[in-house]
Amino acid sequence: MKMHYRTLGQGGEQLIILHGLLGMSDNWLPIARLLAQEREIFLPDWRNHGLSPHSPLHTYPLLCEDLKSFLDEKKIKNVVLAGHSMGGKAACLFAGKYPEYVKRLIVLDILPVHYEINLTDEKRFAEYEKILKFMADFPVEKYSDRKVICAEIDDRFSDLFTIQMIQKNLLRTRDGFFRWKINAPVLLHGLTDIAGDVPIVESGFNVETLFVFGDRSPYFRQEVYSYIEHLPQAEIEVIENAGHALHVDQKEKLAECMLQFMDKNKT
Repeated sequence: MKMHYRTLGQGGEQLIILHGLLGMSDNWLPIARLLAQEREIFLPDWRNHGLSPHSPLHTYPLLCEDLKSFLDEKKIKNVVLAGHSMGGKAACLFAGKYPEYVKRLIVLDILPVHYEINLTDEKRFAEYEKILKFMADFPVEKYSDRKVICAEIDDRFSDLFTIQMIQKNLLRTRDGFFRWKINAPVLLHGLTDIAGDVPIVESGFNVETLFVFGDRSPYFRQEVYSYIEHLPQAEIEVIENAGHALHVDQKEKLAECMLQFMDKNKT
């Protein structure tokens, strides 16, 4: 599937940044601007997200094939591959399946393992489920007034970040009404798979790998260290005062971590 994308910078090293569930490419523009001085950066939208096409299927293997097609079309290899959350899992799988494409791997606030959706300590995925159910059920296509839709969102959710994320997924159509950028029914149906582990990841860690976690993220737990210590070329950085959305909470610190890793042993 052809992926919509944005690009910044030119020349030098090439970096792909892969967004997470419910995200889109322009969420990463502030980080990309901090990194683009000496490299070319590509920010694609996954299928069923942003301005990329919708599909009835959404699995990690399909995401990997979409990414491979994108890289082949652009004639990109030997790339630094960075992915956040769902994008991080997809990046791990891609590096395992197609190691010849990946120079370095950056995995942001996720491990390529299974996360339970409905456990009380997994509040983030429970919130995803609530958001996707709202978006799948709400008849947004019947509304032409954005303020009315936003009022409905405000009534259903209290967290400001969540409200802004849902509102950012509104897209006005040519007839003056609205649709969601994401394909909420498909993503809701596939949420268990999105929360699951990804296969064939071990060989992907034969490249230098950086894991970055926010110290306040629900995904930063003790097993992070025990997982990473078995990966010979992997290292970990923990950013203080950052949650799962570390590109929002601490964008300068995240950019600094990524730059230090990419510039290390640069040839």
